[in-house]
Amino acid sequence: MNTINTKNIINQNKRKTIYVFITYIIIFIFLGLTFDVLYIASTKLVNPNTTFFDIFLALIQFKYLPFITLIMSTISIIIIFISIYFGNRLILSGLHYSQDETDILYQKVYNLVDNMRIASGNNYMPQVYLINDDYMNAFASGWNKENALIAVTRSLAENLNYNELESVIGHEMTHINHYDIRLTLILGILNNIMLFLLDWIYLSNLGRRNNNNNKARNQAEFILLILKIFVPLITFFLNLFLSRTREYMADAGSIELTKNPTAMKNALIKISEYPNKSIKENNSRKAAYIFNKESFFELFSTHPSLKNRIAAIDGKMNKY
Repeated sequence: MNTINTKNIINQNKRKTIYVFITYIIIFIFLGLTFDVLYIASTKLVNPNTTFFDIFLALIQFKYLPFITLIMSTISIIIIFISIYFGNRLILSGLHYSQDETDILYQKVYNLVDNMRIASGNNYMPQVYLINDDYMNAFASGWNKENALIAVTRSLAENLNYNELESVIGHEMTHINHYDIRLTLILGILNNIMLFLLDWIYLSNLGRRNNNNNKARNQAEFILLILKIFVPLITFFLNLFLSRTREYMADAGSIELTKNPTAMKNALIKISEYPNKSIKENNSRKAAYIFNKESFFELFSTHPSLKNRIAAIDGKMNKY
Protein backbone atom coordinates (compact mmCIF):
# COMPACT_ATOMS: atom_id res chain seq x y z
CA MET A 1 0.00 0.00 0.00
CA ASN A 2 1.19 3.50 -0.75
CA THR A 3 3.38 4.67 2.16
CA ILE A 4 2.31 8.33 1.99
CA ASN A 5 -1.38 7.38 2.04
CA THR A 6 -0.79 5.07 5.00
CA LYS A 7 0.94 7.85 6.95
CA ASN A 8 -1.94 10.19 6.18
CA ILE A 9 -4.47 7.62 7.43
CA ILE A 10 -2.50 7.06 10.65
CA ASN A 11 -2.16 10.79 11.34
CA GLN A 12 -5.85 11.35 10.60
CA ASN A 13 -6.89 8.58 13.00
CA LYS A 14 -4.63 9.95 15.75
CA ARG A 15 -6.17 13.41 15.32
CA LYS A 16 -9.68 11.96 15.41
CA THR A 17 -8.86 10.14 18.65
CA ILE A 18 -7.83 13.46 20.25
CA TYR A 19 -11.06 15.12 19.03
CA VAL A 20 -13.10 12.26 20.52
CA PHE A 21 -11.28 12.58 23.86
CA ILE A 22 -11.97 16.33 23.98
CA THR A 23 -15.64 15.85 23.06
CA TYR A 24 -16.21 13.29 25.81
CA ILE A 25 -14.43 15.38 28.45
CA ILE A 26 -16.62 18.39 27.56
CA ILE A 27 -19.77 16.26 27.83
CA PHE A 28 -18.62 14.82 31.16
CA ILE A 29 -17.94 18.32 32.54
CA PHE A 30 -21.28 19.68 31.30
CA LEU A 31 -23.12 16.75 32.89
CA GLY A 32 -21.30 17.43 36.14
CA LEU A 33 -22.11 21.17 36.07
CA THR A 34 -25.78 20.44 35.35
CA PHE A 35 -25.96 18.11 38.34
CA ASP A 36 -24.12 20.71 40.44
CA VAL A 37 -26.79 23.27 39.50
CA LEU A 38 -29.51 20.82 40.51
CA TYR A 39 -27.84 20.23 43.87
CA ILE A 40 -27.32 23.91 44.62
CA ALA A 41 -30.80 24.86 43.42
CA SER A 42 -32.25 22.26 45.79
CA THR A 43 -30.88 24.09 48.84
CA LYS A 44 -32.71 26.95 50.56
CA LEU A 45 -29.73 29.26 50.04
CA VAL A 46 -30.71 30.04 46.45
CA ASN A 47 -33.20 32.76 45.54
CA PRO A 48 -36.24 31.19 43.80
CA ASN A 49 -35.76 33.60 40.87
CA THR A 50 -32.15 32.56 40.30
CA THR A 51 -31.77 30.95 36.88
CA PHE A 52 -29.83 27.90 35.74
CA PHE A 53 -27.32 30.10 33.93
CA ASP A 54 -26.76 32.28 37.00
CA ILE A 55 -25.65 29.25 39.01
CA PHE A 56 -23.82 27.75 36.02
CA LEU A 57 -21.76 30.94 35.66
CA ALA A 58 -21.11 31.03 39.40
CA LEU A 59 -19.83 27.45 39.28
CA ILE A 60 -17.47 28.25 36.40
CA GLN A 61 -16.16 31.22 38.37
CA PHE A 62 -15.81 28.98 41.47
CA LYS A 63 -18.18 31.15 43.52
CA TYR A 64 -19.68 27.77 44.32
CA LEU A 65 -17.48 24.70 44.57
CA PRO A 66 -18.33 22.51 41.52
CA PHE A 67 -18.01 19.39 43.63
CA ILE A 68 -19.89 17.02 41.33
CA THR A 69 -18.14 18.44 38.26
CA LEU A 70 -14.75 17.77 39.81
CA ILE A 71 -15.82 14.20 40.52
CA MET A 72 -17.12 13.76 36.96
CA SER A 73 -13.91 15.22 35.52
CA THR A 74 -11.85 12.84 37.63
CA ILE A 75 -14.03 9.93 36.51
CA SER A 76 -13.60 10.90 32.85
CA ILE A 77 -9.81 10.97 33.20
CA ILE A 78 -9.82 7.62 35.01
CA ILE A 79 -12.03 6.13 32.28
CA ILE A 80 -9.63 7.34 29.61
CA PHE A 81 -6.69 5.66 31.36
CA ILE A 82 -8.74 2.49 31.85
CA SER A 83 -9.61 2.55 28.15
CA ILE A 84 -5.94 2.85 27.25
CA TYR A 85 -4.52 0.23 29.60
CA PHE A 86 -7.40 -2.22 30.10
CA GLY A 87 -9.48 -1.62 26.97
CA ASN A 88 -8.71 -5.02 25.47
CA ARG A 89 -10.18 -6.81 28.47
CA LEU A 90 -13.29 -4.64 28.28
CA ILE A 91 -13.72 -5.23 24.55
CA LEU A 92 -13.49 -9.00 25.13
CA SER A 93 -15.91 -9.01 28.05
CA GLY A 94 -18.87 -11.33 27.64
CA LEU A 95 -17.14 -13.53 25.07
CA HIS A 96 -16.08 -17.16 25.47
CA TYR A 97 -12.52 -16.88 24.21
CA SER A 98 -9.38 -18.99 24.46
CA GLN A 99 -5.67 -19.01 23.64
CA ASP A 100 -5.22 -22.78 23.68
CA GLU A 101 -1.97 -23.50 21.85
CA THR A 102 -2.85 -27.20 21.70
CA ASP A 103 -5.96 -26.37 19.64
CA ILE A 104 -5.15 -27.02 15.97
CA LEU A 105 -7.62 -24.36 14.83
CA TYR A 106 -6.07 -21.79 17.18
CA GLN A 107 -2.61 -22.65 15.83
CA LYS A 108 -3.88 -22.14 12.27
CA VAL A 109 -5.24 -18.69 13.12
CA TYR A 110 -2.11 -17.77 15.10
CA ASN A 111 0.20 -18.73 12.21
CA LEU A 112 -1.87 -16.71 9.74
CA VAL A 113 -1.73 -13.67 12.03
CA ASP A 114 2.04 -14.06 12.25
CA ASN A 115 2.30 -14.36 8.44
CA MET A 116 0.20 -11.22 7.91
CA ARG A 117 2.20 -9.39 10.59
CA ILE A 118 5.42 -10.11 8.72
CA ALA A 119 3.88 -9.28 5.33
CA SER A 120 2.60 -5.92 6.64
CA GLY A 121 5.94 -4.97 8.20
CA ASN A 122 4.53 -4.94 11.74
CA ASN A 123 7.26 -5.72 14.28
CA TYR A 124 4.80 -6.55 17.06
CA MET A 125 2.80 -9.77 17.29
CA PRO A 126 -0.82 -9.08 18.29
CA GLN A 127 -2.48 -11.20 20.95
CA VAL A 128 -4.59 -13.85 19.19
CA TYR A 129 -7.94 -15.04 20.55
CA LEU A 130 -10.31 -17.70 19.30
CA ILE A 131 -13.92 -16.88 20.22
CA ASN A 132 -15.85 -20.05 21.00
CA ASP A 133 -19.27 -18.89 19.84
CA ASP A 134 -21.41 -19.88 16.87
CA TYR A 135 -21.25 -16.86 14.62
CA MET A 136 -18.88 -15.69 11.91
CA ASN A 137 -16.99 -12.49 12.60
CA ALA A 138 -13.62 -11.08 13.59
CA PHE A 139 -12.23 -7.87 15.02
CA ALA A 140 -9.01 -6.15 16.01
CA SER A 141 -8.57 -3.90 19.03
CA GLY A 142 -5.95 -2.19 21.17
CA TRP A 143 -4.40 1.17 21.89
CA ASN A 144 -1.41 0.67 19.58
CA LYS A 145 0.55 -2.02 17.74
CA GLU A 146 2.35 -3.07 20.90
CA ASN A 147 -0.80 -4.17 22.73
CA ALA A 148 -3.09 -4.99 19.81
CA LEU A 149 -5.26 -8.08 19.56
CA ILE A 150 -6.99 -9.99 16.80
CA ALA A 151 -10.02 -12.11 17.71
CA VAL A 152 -11.60 -14.60 15.32
CA THR A 153 -14.69 -16.71 15.96
CA ARG A 154 -14.36 -20.47 15.75
CA SER A 155 -17.20 -20.60 13.22
CA LEU A 156 -15.37 -18.18 10.95
CA ALA A 157 -12.12 -20.15 11.18
CA GLU A 158 -13.96 -23.41 10.46
CA ASN A 159 -16.15 -22.19 7.59
CA LEU A 160 -13.65 -20.15 5.57
CA ASN A 161 -10.97 -21.79 3.48
CA TYR A 162 -7.30 -20.96 4.01
CA ASN A 163 -7.19 -18.03 1.55
CA GLU A 164 -10.43 -16.50 2.82
CA LEU A 165 -9.31 -16.70 6.44
CA GLU A 166 -5.98 -15.18 5.43
CA SER A 167 -7.88 -12.28 3.84
CA VAL A 168 -9.88 -11.65 7.01
CA ILE A 169 -6.69 -11.63 9.10
CA GLY A 170 -5.07 -9.29 6.57
CA HIS A 171 -8.06 -6.97 6.93
CA GLU A 172 -7.67 -6.89 10.72
CA MET A 173 -3.90 -6.43 10.51
CA THR A 174 -4.48 -3.40 8.28
CA HIS A 175 -6.78 -1.92 10.95
CA ILE A 176 -3.92 -2.31 13.44
CA ASN A 177 -1.35 -0.71 11.16
CA HIS A 178 -3.71 2.20 10.39
CA TYR A 179 -4.46 2.81 14.11
CA ASP A 180 -8.17 2.31 13.40
CA ILE A 181 -8.16 0.11 16.50
CA ARG A 182 -7.44 3.04 18.82
CA LEU A 183 -10.39 5.10 17.67
CA THR A 184 -12.75 2.09 17.63
CA LEU A 185 -11.70 1.07 21.15
CA ILE A 186 -12.15 4.53 22.64
CA LEU A 187 -15.51 5.16 20.99
CA GLY A 188 -16.88 1.77 21.93
CA ILE A 189 -15.96 1.98 25.61
CA LEU A 190 -16.66 5.68 26.20
CA ASN A 191 -20.06 5.48 24.49
CA ASN A 192 -21.21 2.78 26.90
CA ILE A 193 -19.84 4.53 30.00
CA MET A 194 -21.24 7.91 28.94
CA LEU A 195 -24.75 6.51 28.56
CA PHE A 196 -24.46 4.66 31.88
CA LEU A 197 -23.44 7.83 33.76
CA LEU A 198 -26.20 9.86 32.11
CA ASP A 199 -28.78 7.29 33.20
CA TRP A 200 -27.33 7.29 36.71
CA ILE A 201 -27.49 11.10 37.00
CA TYR A 202 -31.02 11.19 35.58
CA LEU A 203 -32.34 8.50 37.92
CA SER A 204 -30.49 10.01 40.90
CA ASN A 205 -32.27 13.29 40.30
CA LEU A 206 -35.66 11.57 40.11
CA GLY A 207 -34.93 9.90 43.42
CA ARG A 208 -34.14 13.11 45.27
CA ARG A 209 -36.91 15.44 44.12
CA ASN A 210 -38.24 17.77 46.81
CA ASN A 211 -40.72 20.59 47.20
CA ASN A 212 -38.07 23.25 46.80
CA ASN A 213 -38.97 24.05 43.21
CA ASN A 214 -37.39 27.18 41.76
CA LYS A 215 -36.50 28.54 38.37
CA ALA A 216 -32.92 27.21 38.35
CA ARG A 217 -33.97 23.71 39.40
CA ASN A 218 -36.79 23.54 36.86
CA GLN A 219 -34.46 24.72 34.09
CA ALA A 220 -31.77 22.24 35.16
CA GLU A 221 -34.26 19.37 35.14
CA PHE A 222 -35.38 20.38 31.65
CA ILE A 223 -31.76 20.51 30.43
CA LEU A 224 -31.11 17.11 31.99
CA LEU A 225 -34.13 15.73 30.12
CA ILE A 226 -32.80 17.22 26.87
CA LEU A 227 -29.41 15.59 27.55
CA LYS A 228 -31.16 12.29 28.25
CA ILE A 229 -32.70 12.50 24.79
CA PHE A 230 -29.80 13.93 22.79
CA VAL A 231 -26.62 12.45 24.31
CA PRO A 232 -27.45 9.00 22.85
CA LEU A 233 -27.81 10.74 19.47
CA ILE A 234 -24.47 12.48 20.00
CA THR A 235 -22.77 9.17 20.77
CA PHE A 236 -24.47 7.67 17.71
CA PHE A 237 -23.07 10.36 15.43
CA LEU A 238 -19.67 10.10 17.10
CA ASN A 239 -19.73 6.46 16.01
CA LEU A 240 -20.15 7.71 12.45
CA PHE A 241 -16.87 9.55 13.05
CA LEU A 242 -15.50 6.09 12.36
CA SER A 243 -15.46 6.79 8.66
CA ARG A 244 -16.76 3.94 6.54
CA THR A 245 -13.67 4.57 4.41
CA ARG A 246 -11.66 2.66 7.02
CA GLU A 247 -13.39 -0.59 6.00
CA TYR A 248 -12.68 0.02 2.31
CA MET A 249 -9.07 0.76 3.21
CA ALA A 250 -8.80 -2.39 5.36
CA ASP A 251 -10.24 -4.50 2.53
CA ALA A 252 -7.76 -2.90 0.14
CA GLY A 253 -4.93 -3.41 2.64
CA SER A 254 -5.76 -7.09 2.89
CA ILE A 255 -5.74 -7.43 -0.88
CA GLU A 256 -2.34 -5.70 -1.03
CA LEU A 257 -0.99 -8.23 1.49
CA THR A 258 -2.54 -11.38 0.03
CA LYS A 259 -2.75 -10.43 -3.66
CA ASN A 260 -6.09 -12.25 -3.63
CA PRO A 261 -9.18 -9.99 -4.03
CA THR A 262 -11.39 -13.00 -4.77
CA ALA A 263 -10.68 -14.48 -1.34
CA MET A 264 -11.58 -11.18 0.38
CA LYS A 265 -14.80 -10.97 -1.60
CA ASN A 266 -15.80 -14.57 -0.90
CA ALA A 267 -15.02 -14.19 2.80
CA LEU A 268 -17.37 -11.21 3.13
CA ILE A 269 -20.14 -13.03 1.25
CA LYS A 270 -19.84 -16.13 3.45
CA ILE A 271 -19.85 -14.04 6.64
CA SER A 272 -22.93 -12.11 5.48
CA GLU A 273 -24.83 -15.31 4.65
CA TYR A 274 -24.09 -17.09 7.93
CA PRO A 275 -27.12 -17.10 10.30
CA ASN A 276 -25.13 -15.64 13.24
CA LYS A 277 -27.83 -16.71 15.68
CA SER A 278 -25.70 -16.38 18.80
CA ILE A 279 -23.78 -13.22 17.92
CA LYS A 280 -22.80 -11.25 21.02
CA GLU A 281 -24.28 -7.81 20.40
CA ASN A 282 -22.04 -5.48 22.36
CA ASN A 283 -21.84 -1.79 21.46
CA SER A 284 -18.15 -1.81 22.35
CA ARG A 285 -17.52 -4.35 19.59
CA LYS A 286 -20.12 -3.57 16.92
CA ALA A 287 -17.98 -1.01 15.14
CA ALA A 288 -14.91 -3.25 15.37
CA TYR A 289 -16.43 -6.31 13.67
CA ILE A 290 -15.30 -6.99 10.11
CA PHE A 291 -18.94 -7.18 9.08
CA ASN A 292 -22.05 -5.55 10.52
CA LYS A 293 -25.43 -6.62 9.16
CA GLU A 294 -26.89 -3.26 10.15
CA SER A 295 -24.96 -1.77 7.24
CA PHE A 296 -27.95 -2.31 4.90
CA PHE A 297 -28.72 1.38 5.60
CA GLU A 298 -25.27 2.73 4.92
CA LEU A 299 -25.86 6.40 5.69
CA PHE A 300 -26.28 5.65 9.41
CA SER A 301 -23.84 2.78 9.72
CA THR A 302 -20.20 2.47 10.74
CA HIS A 303 -19.75 -0.07 7.92
CA PRO A 304 -20.28 0.17 4.17
CA SER A 305 -22.94 -2.10 2.71
CA LEU A 306 -21.85 -5.50 1.44
CA LYS A 307 -22.85 -4.44 -2.08
CA ASN A 308 -20.53 -1.41 -2.01
CA ARG A 309 -17.65 -3.35 -0.47
CA ILE A 310 -17.94 -6.01 -3.15
CA ALA A 311 -18.05 -3.33 -5.86
CA ALA A 312 -14.87 -1.75 -4.46
CA ILE A 313 -13.14 -5.13 -4.41
CA ASP A 314 -14.28 -5.94 -7.97
CA GLY A 315 -12.66 -2.70 -9.06
CA LYS A 316 -9.30 -4.01 -7.82
CA MET A 317 -9.50 -7.44 -9.38
CA ASN A 318 -7.99 -6.36 -12.69
CA LYS A 319 -4.74 -5.50 -10.88
CA TYR A 320 -4.03 -9.14 -10.04
